[in-house]
Amino acid sequence: MKKLLVIVFLVIFFISNARSSFAHSGGASTVKINYKHTSVYISDEYATIDGETIPADIAPDKYLVNKSISFEVDKSKLPVSEEVLKQTTYSWDFGDGKKAKGDKVSHIYAKTKSYVVNLEINYGNQEDSGNVYPDGMGAEPQPQQQFQTILIHILPSLDYKIPLEKLVIDGKTINDPTKDRPRLSFYHDFKFFKYPKNILYDSSRSSGSGKIVSYLWDFGDGEVSKKAKVRHRFKEKLYFYAVGLKLTDENGFSSYVVVNLADKKAFESD
Repeated sequence: MKKLLVIVFLVIFFISNARSSFAHSGGASTVKINYKHTSVYISDEYATIDGETIPADIAPDKYLVNKSISFEVDKSKLPVSEEVLKQTTYSWDFGDGKKAKGDKVSHIYAKTKSYVVNLEINYGNQEDSGNVYPDGMGAEPQPQQQFQTILIHILPSLDYKIPLEKLVIDGKTINDPTKDRPRLSFYHDFKFFKYPKNILYDSSRSSGSGKIVSYLWDFGDGEVSKKAKVRHRFKEKLYFYAVGLKLTDENGFSSYVVVNLADKKAFESD
């Protein structure tokens, strides 16, 4: 009887294609907040939770309400030539109804909660010619647009704790998904079992400074759940199953996590 090993792990989110891409170049963040680069938060390709795109990056520090915060595009990280940069525009949406334009802007949040900052970089009208390639090689067309989404928490005090996911999945505990890279192994036999096993997803141990009032699971197959504990069986045999979770506390602070179930053979072929 041949068995397929399935592992569960956290993954890094990256969006890229020839003409429109996520705003990282070689893994480096293109945005600085108060002069520090943002960092990769949590990711999976095109990952969403019930239609909401998961932020790709997270702000590097803690920030207080009613304080000015600077946002800057690190143009040295953008994958285009100096000539293209001259016609590039930058549009910011701070997630609170306010917007700004420019490579260097500042903003003051008037309310404490979690926000998602959206940055759109437009390189203008280009032709696929040598002058849009930073290395002069002309091997690949550069993007006309780049996007970046950044999770930022505006706190009432610096000791406020954002909701932290503490998960139990298929009996395996994950105390901190932002640090742990778990490999939760279980077996199912494709010869005798039509679909993968029925798995218990438990986030009831998650905690923070505020009471968690919203649990939102998205299993990537059209099924969602708003329960802290939920069982789910996928209805199709696939190499990958992406499961997303968003927690929100009573004060409007949110955190996200993505867990992937994947057939080991899918990675052995990489």
